[in-house]
Amino acid sequence: MFTNKRFVQSVPGLCAGLLMAVSGAAGADDTTAANFSEYFNLADHYSSVSFDVGPLATVQSPNSDRYRDLTVATHQGKVRVGLLDDYDSATRPQPGDRRQAKLQVAKRLLDEEELYLGLLAFQWGEPFYTEEWMLDPDPDAVRKEPALQYFQPLGYASAIAYSVATTPIFKDYFCTDNASCWDPKYRQVMRFGVSPTGAAAKKWKRNKDEFAVREAIETYIAKDLQPLLAWSKSLSPEVVLVDRVLLTEYDFSLGGFPFDLAMPQHSAGGRLGNDVGYFYHQRPGAAVKIPGEGLTTERVVLKMSPGDAEKLVNDLKEERGNDLLYFTLQARLYNMAWAEPSLRQSRYFMLYELQSPDVVFYRDLALTKPLGTVTLTP
Repeated sequence: MFTNKRFVQSVPGLCAGLLMAVSGAAGADDTTAANFSEYFNLADHYSSVSFDVGPLATVQSPNSDRYRDLTVATHQGKVRVGLLDDYDSATRPQPGDRRQAKLQVAKRLLDEEELYLGLLAFQWGEPFYTEEWMLDPDPDAVRKEPALQYFQPLGYASAIAYSVATTPIFKDYFCTDNASCWDPKYRQVMRFGVSPTGAAAKKWKRNKDEFAVREAIETYIAKDLQPLLAWSKSLSPEVVLVDRVLLTEYDFSLGGFPFDLAMPQHSAGGRLGNDVGYFYHQRPGAAVKIPGEGLTTERVVLKMSPGDAEKLVNDLKEERGNDLLYFTLQARLYNMAWAEPSLRQSRYFMLYELQSPDVVFYRDLALTKPLGTVTLTP
């Protein structure tokens, strides 16, 4: 019988309200977690699956009656962004329920990652969350305002409400009657991006009529807008970015593996590239600067003895059949690309800057087997 080593950390500074959670389980229950009907409440089952879900943090909502908590993957006390653990779901023979449970957990944590980023970014649109913009009868008309570019205030606010609202509040805002609402356990996180949030602006009361829609939005502005903005501002912008790199040929003259290391971009998180992604932007006066105009570093070398290097190459081929390594960077998210005048970008990508020049390499996606650290130098 497998037992789960999953735990939830208390992470100082992650959020004003952070819950400790029980760890471990008496037995394994992959079948329940594999059931799609459990998707919305999947966090309740993380402690009962047969595999180690890894370090997580539960970010407590400011009002449990109106908003649900978030459960996010972490690494070394910070929210993990980019590549998340896939629990070797596709590389090892295993029972069907176990594999499906792994796929379900990985997908749910990716959704929560996107929601954390989307909620964190909510604060950067605050100047436009006004009645003028949010009650406009034509939500698409706001795009004619140059300062907004493609940012849709009502749509973005809708996506937040749709994703974090508890079931009663969700029904008040997005249903016309019980028949118009599907079972809440099948609800998923709304996507964040130009197209999804544009569509979200028209979901209030299922667009029943102008009176019901306006009443729902006015209620949201009066009761939820400021609390959600406050929640957004309480979230920590400091994250750990995770990306991968292909193992190169060992260089005996350098005593290690050389890499042309690229800064993680929006595509590093898979589907996040189409929604609320992220990319590096080196501002003037940044505390940590890198060469390569912010796109790549100069070649870095992961030092390793020839014997250890040979063993690593052979182990990777035997374990996974590929030569991928993973690396982490300490970063801070500070704005949205569309809101940074110097960039003139209309995308929803979040901007980050480095908090440390150290790059830590790992042999596994779970980030439990470090290989060494390289320090970026301008």
